[in-house]
Amino acid sequence: MDTDERRRGILDTARRDGSVEVNALAALFEVAKETVRRDLHVLEEHGLVRRTHGGAYPVESAGFETTLAVRTTRNVPQ
Repeated sequence: MDTDERRRGILDTARRDGSVEVNALAALFEVAKETVRRDLHVLEEHGLVRRTHGGAYPVESAGFETTLAVRTTRNVPQ
């Protein structure tokens, strides 16, 4: 798997799951955690994800709809 394929996979996983963790991505793609961090940095520079401590979540845009799981956790009554 090349770099671009891995980054697409990371973005697809983030969009599907609502967020991703560095440790889980490193295991999933069988790469070092630092490699995942670099990939997340590039994806963030392109405006596709927002990094968090230990992971990232996809940046919402009009181009795709959020998953039901993401919407239900965001719209929980206070």
